[in-house]
Amino acid sequence: MKKLAHLVRIEFTEEELGSMLHDLNEMVGWLNQLDELLIKNESTIDQPIVLQADDLRKDLPLNTITHEEALGLAPCNDSNYFKVPHVKK
Repeated sequence: MKKLAHLVRIEFTEEELGSMLHDLNEMVGWLNQLDELLIKNESTIDQPIVLQADDLRKDLPLNTITHEEALGLAPCNDSNYFKVPHVKK
């Protein structure tokens, strides 16, 4: 534990070292429990998901509005363009 504290540049009192060692041992125990739960032949997050073309929806425009209708909804416009406030001066 002292070597680990030195590597991460943290100073602990002897009491804190004992507490940290206890906490680390508990975390290692939890990780060991997770290892026991892993199921063989199950996909994990480190394996890529292969998508087929049929897995995705068709990219079709729905409920579209015209350019003029969009400009009419804008709080401020100038003929064919939307007007927005300046972001950077």
